[in-house]
Amino acid sequence: MTSTSTSEASRQLWEAERRLWKALGRWTAEIAQGGIHADLAPPQYVLDAVAALVTLGEKGMSKPFPALCIECKWHKPTPHSAWTGECWHPLVISKDAWALANNNEGMPRGSSCFDERKKGWFASCGQTGKLWEPK
Repeated sequence: MTSTSTSEASRQLWEAERRLWKALGRWTAEIAQGGIHADLAPPQYVLDAVAALVTLGEKGMSKPFPALCIECKWHKPTPHSAWTGECWHPLVISKDAWALANNNEGMPRGSSCFDERKKGWFASCGQTGKLWEPK
């Protein structure tokens, strides 16, 4: 899987999750207004949203949980430390000032895996390992 297809699969999964939450919110509102009984089976729009999410999860998301950096295609061990790694994904490096400003011609530098993962949800790879690819 390329990073583009991984990103596309993540986007599709996010859309399916959003659709499911929207359907569940609609169903909850209908129950609260007394339009339908809570003890009945979920309406078809909720079942469709669940089915879409399950189908996407089965076909496209082969990323393990948790997605460990050491098992990623873009991971390389740091030469000066046995317990840290560097991420060499172009998107991660492009947003890392230390990696871009490296002056050592003979030894290029990746981004710290730890620093990238601790950035959280809005980082290029972040806490969930959005750019993770199998070796």
